[in-house]
Amino acid sequence: MIEHDQRRALTELRRLDRAPTPEDVWTDVDVHLGELNETAGTAVLTAFEEAEARRTGSPLGLVVEGRRGSGRTHLLRWAREQVQQREGYFFLMGVADGRAFWPGIVHTLLRGLRRSGHYRHTQLAMFLERLGERAELPTTLRRQIRGQAPLTPEALDAFVTGVRTADPEAGRDCRFTLRALVLLAAADTDVADLGETWLLSLADPAPADAEQWGLPRVGKSEQDIAVEISRLLALTGPSMVAADQIDVVLAQSDSGRTPVIVSDLGRGLLDLREKLFRTVTVIVCLPASWERVRPGTPGGRLRQETHLRRLPSRELAERLIAARFAPLFEAAAFTPPYPTWPIRPEAFDGALDRTPRELIERADEHVRYCLARDEVIGLTDLAAHRESGAPAPLPAAGEHLSRLAGRLDRLAAEADVTAALDPRTEDAAMPGLLTAGLRAWAIERGDGRFTVRPPEQGSPSAHAWLCETLDAESRDETHWYFRGLAHPGARAVQARLSRLRGLAGLDPAVSRRRAILLRNGEWPAGPVSDRVRQEFLDLGGTVTTIEPDDLRVFAALAVLLDEDDPALPDLLRARRPAGRTALFTAVLGAPAGLAS
Repeated sequence: MIEHDQRRALTELRRLDRAPTPEDVWTDVDVHLGELNETAGTAVLTAFEEAEARRTGSPLGLVVEGRRGSGRTHLLRWAREQVQQREGYFFLMGVADGRAFWPGIVHTLLRGLRRSGHYRHTQLAMFLERLGERAELPTTLRRQIRGQAPLTPEALDAFVTGVRTADPEAGRDCRFTLRALVLLAAADTDVADLGETWLLSLADPAPADAEQWGLPRVGKSEQDIAVEISRLLALTGPSMVAADQIDVVLAQSDSGRTPVIVSDLGRGLLDLREKLFRTVTVIVCLPASWERVRPGTPGGRLRQETHLRRLPSRELAERLIAARFAPLFEAAAFTPPYPTWPIRPEAFDGALDRTPRELIERADEHVRYCLARDEVIGLTDLAAHRESGAPAPLPAAGEHLSRLAGRLDRLAAEADVTAALDPRTEDAAMPGLLTAGLRAWAIERGDGRFTVRPPEQGSPSAHAWLCETLDAESRDETHWYFRGLAHPGARAVQARLSRLRGLAGLDPAVSRRRAILLRNGEWPAGPVSDRVRQEFLDLGGTVTTIEPDDLRVFAALAVLLDEDDPALPDLLRARRPAGRTALFTAVLGAPAGLAS
């Protein structure tokens, strides 16, 4: 039997991160071993330094190939941190298949500007502050411009004039895009929505708004907007645009369309290097994906620089697991007999044929095996199969399940979900509820194919993200993106719907990308609002209502998931509370095999 302190430590080790997601790119690097993929890291940093040294054009793009689990997400996470430490800007491309390449790049830039990462404030606030310093503008004005004090038209005029004085050509050519970026940073959401809809080329602003904030009624093309944002950013620092979704795009495309997608995607990636300013493009993908895209990128403007490798030594493998385990042991107040407990040091002799992710997954499997056996077993051979005699977890007793079910019902009855349906607070409240509901739904399914990825922080494009893995090696996946939208204003609806559409990369020919907009109120009147809604539907998007009763169930599930009662999976699979909700039944299908 496992001793109490050992059980506490093993339970903490179950939090070992198995599958990083795009959201992890924006979090701090917790463990970094410089020797692991050192060549790739050096190449990425060198490429960024080339952009840093320029004043106008961009260096050659960089291609980093790596198989699943070789550390691609970690490399981008580390690169983002390095870029921001050098006062640069980092952007992570979403799904882009070439057909709507430049609209996708505008979404990429705006999403990235709303993120902070290493910075205390958003990249947009940092950029505007640096422009203000460059133009030697007073502190009070700079506070207004970066959204820390109410913005006035007079302050905006003074800022644009100051930037134009400091940088006459860029200040003149990009003055309207600069105005819209300042509006985007405003604390007043109506003003921010005006700036965003203009940057997204969604609609012509009303004459009064255009006159008040100095924006023309006729907007610019998405390519022009992207290039001007890049040009303005380049005044204060270099940028890195990382593309890590090429594998997904190719895996989700049918064979008949693949050649066109590959050609369009290759041309778009080349355009980034040709048109953006002081920006290095880093493409991280599977070797097979790059072989398909490479013919569409002639002329040596993208260079295949390096590969991500498997673990190069047993010593590095042992250090990796020890580094991953150390903070978890500390959290459990446990001193292990050796740093990789319960993975014996001799087990790492067999680590050389594994990727870092495979090693972490194997360690996680063994920790769970020990807990299931209620016995600490030192693993001496990574390649050894788990013993077939491991007892399956016993189902919870009926009385305990009944108590847990009663608690679920009481929590749901008492839950207050008004914040999730309030436009002022939905971005803070709705993600947690939808994510809890999807996590419970995935447990109810019990087949391990479904995972719930964390949504963006701050002002998210989606409130929840469900992923079904169809083929892990090729990254063939089905994605569902959910977003609540309670705001009554036309501009807010247009901007947020466009964000959701851009994040999902909706395409009527690709059934494995789905976006679900949740709205209970009336749709705002007007031809532009009608048009963006119809375009969303035509691309395969879904607009549906969300019942407060569903949200109450999700709120109750959030509490139970946080408490992590060992009997909870049994309850979920028996009662299917998430699968029974009206929302998930309509979107994901009615649950099968329900207990009577």
